[in-house]
Amino acid sequence: MGLDTAIGSSGLPGAATLRRHGRRLGISTVRDLLTTFPRRYEDLRESTPLGRLAALADGTPVTARVTVASIRSQQTHRRRLQVTTAILEDESGEVEAVWFGRRFIERQLRPGDRVVVSGKVKTHGWRSQLGNPEFQRDDGGPMLHAGRIVPIYGLTRGVSARTLRTAIRAGLDRYGPYPEYLPASMVGAQPGIGAAMETAHFPDDFEQRDAAVLRLRPSLRGLAVSLDAAGRVAYLDPRAGGALAVLEAAEIHVSLEAWLLGEGRRWLGSSSGVVLVTGPSRTADIEMTLTIGVHGPKRVVVFLAE
Repeated sequence: MGLDTAIGSSGLPGAATLRRHGRRLGISTVRDLLTTFPRRYEDLRESTPLGRLAALADGTPVTARVTVASIRSQQTHRRRLQVTTAILEDESGEVEAVWFGRRFIERQLRPGDRVVVSGKVKTHGWRSQLGNPEFQRDDGGPMLHAGRIVPIYGLTRGVSARTLRTAIRAGLDRYGPYPEYLPASMVGAQPGIGAAMETAHFPDDFEQRDAAVLRLRPSLRGLAVSLDAAGRVAYLDPRAGGALAVLEAAEIHVSLEAWLLGEGRRWLGSSSGVVLVTGPSRTADIEMTLTIGVHGPKRVVVFLAE
């Protein structure tokens, strides 16, 4: 069993869920799962005593090591929405944690459990409250959902953040390290692809994360690779506002990695130029204005020759 194993046959935790719903995230195989990278990260490393929460502004993200004092679940009368409420405590105070619409929380937490909890604090009446916080047992195991730099992924209905993180962690452990596809001379001082994959998902610090992201660019998915040797690649003058590529259908690969692991190895040593066709150049400024064609063509046209 390798990276191209169907996700439903992978044996990973959450495999059945990802088989049913993962296609909406582009996840059909283990390789797809491991190359589904976070959209952003939340730094939840610093632990805060519960006694200090009242002094924090609403919306401040916090992490705390706590004991579950009590937990109960009930349904709202109008929408029949399940609401689970837990009282969490440490030596300095207590906080109310509330989960809306999250089923089976009461099966995962019991009074007396030691957990690491991360969420955003808010004031509710006279007490501090954490709304829909992430949590994980404080048993010495690796942190995935709280108490660390937490990866935030794009989700879809039926796939929770916990399911995706847990499956990716297990996939990296069971199917890794991810195989390197570049020669050592090209990798140079950069991290290897296996280390970069690990760090991009679960970084220990942001400096490592940044180095991993640079190593993983360009995106591993959806690249059309065309080559200059056969004379089938032509580019218009960028000042004309467009780019044109003419290539055979066989020259389109599912990913840059797949090409590099296959015929790309031969081209790396013999070709004077490799063109990666990804689409028009897009640039966004601080005012969230999207501009097309600043650092490249405004339009990319690909002709496929049979």
